[in-house]
Amino acid sequence: MAIRRVCGPRNAAGGYTIVELLVGVAIIGTVASLLLPAVQAARESARLTTCKNHVSQIAKALIRHEAAMGHFPSGGWSPLWLGVAERPSDPSQPGGWTYGILPYAEEMATHDLVANASPSTAPGVYQKLATTPVRMFSCPSRRSAAAIAVAGAGPFSTAAATGITLTQATRSDYAANGGSVGNCPSMTALAKVSGNVSSTTKITIIHAPPGNPANCQALSLPYPAIVGGHANHPDDRLAPCAGGSLAGSSLLAMTSMTSAAKAPSNNGKGNSSGSRSSADDGEDDDGKDDDKDGEDDDNEGDGRDDGEDDDGEGGDDDDDDNGKLSCASCCSGPLDAVVYSPKSIADGDAWRVAPVSKRLALPDMAVPDMQDGFVHRMSRVTTGHIIDGMSMTYLVGEKFMATDLYRTGTDPGDTAVLFAGYSSSNTRFGTTAPQQDERGVSAPGAFGGPHRAGFTVAFGDGSVRTLPFEIDPAVHKSLSARADGAVVTIPR
Repeated sequence: MAIRRVCGPRNAAGGYTIVELLVGVAIIGTVASLLLPAVQAARESARLTTCKNHVSQIAKALIRHEAAMGHFPSGGWSPLWLGVAERPSDPSQPGGWTYGILPYAEEMATHDLVANASPSTAPGVYQKLATTPVRMFSCPSRRSAAAIAVAGAGPFSTAAATGITLTQATRSDYAANGGSVGNCPSMTALAKVSGNVSSTTKITIIHAPPGNPANCQALSLPYPAIVGGHANHPDDRLAPCAGGSLAGSSLLAMTSMTSAAKAPSNNGKGNSSGSRSSADDGEDDDGKDDDKDGEDDDNEGDGRDDGEDDDGEGGDDDDDDNGKLSCASCCSGPLDAVVYSPKSIADGDAWRVAPVSKRLALPDMAVPDMQDGFVHRMSRVTTGHIIDGMSMTYLVGEKFMATDLYRTGTDPGDTAVLFAGYSSSNTRFGTTAPQQDERGVSAPGAFGGPHRAGFTVAFGDGSVRTLPFEIDPAVHKSLSARADGAVVTIPR
């Protein structure tokens, strides 16, 4: 029986019509649009996990350093000084904590790239050190560990040579906790400085008149006038940023230098044995630890404003108006604009054994030495200083950056090379609320990060958490202080 064909092929070539192709493309596009966010979320989750792992690796290296040396690595001298392989990571080490932890992070080969550097070899070996990638310092959500341009920073100094120029260098996406003080310490921090301060030492402050704190004034007065007339002003702040250029004279040349603060003789290499140094612990050198009780141990900072003329200039010193300024702009700038840099190894060695009371005579008024975190200039912080508890104090975390400056090296908090000393590039504070990376925003003192979920920090006990950017600013500040005594709850 014959079978009659009811319908024929779609077309002679066995293909598809244009309409069918368009429908197919539309379906594929719809499916892709539904899957793409999930793929991107999975990738970001993987990057976040990697960044958290890097924070954990850095924290473990810091803790291993403390276990081996009895203290956490020093913050270094300034952003213009690079690491010296022959020096331990105590106050004698010009380079930053990032250099000090290399031997405790299985990066000894990188650490020793500059070993035995001479004036002739230093430029080459330090350029090699600067461009050597160390993956744990980079967050893949932001950038790789590759070197980027050194824009405007330098020239740099080491024990072997000065005037070193670097063209390319790696950076850190993470910063150690510098504390809750920041660029403009309060009068309370000044009151904790023990020892004899010369009556001729001038201190520059931002004076915020009681009842009208927005009407800031820059005052530069002798130390007795400051502690006598402003110690009880809660809104007044030390302000080296308001005092002009920080290119001051060498500490070696200052008449306030004492015989006990002369540079040690060890061929410029400090305590190369790697053991604890009894000369300086990075804290007040009066035999008492002011941070442990929060008190003014020598009763130097108990002055009161009696409305009298304390400086011989006539009138109440609180009315001395040496210049108007913006409170916020002065205190929110990069740490690098505040930190004064030793002129030589001998200068730095003399400086590091001088008590903080003597460093008040420096152009930065010892502000980098009044900090209350794990790391500050020429620091030697031990677990005994962490009165609030290791599990309740930030150790290291992600830093804020402007998204458009990730690969330029020009963000104010990213200009210093990876292994340089104390700077905004490797140290952050709890004085500024953490925030997610954002284009065109400058916050060189803030923690932060590129992730929507929040910023990642490691605490002193090595625990790692991702905290919300919306964390209470008071809680954030307290978690960055090592001995403020506040009772806070860490957000989940």
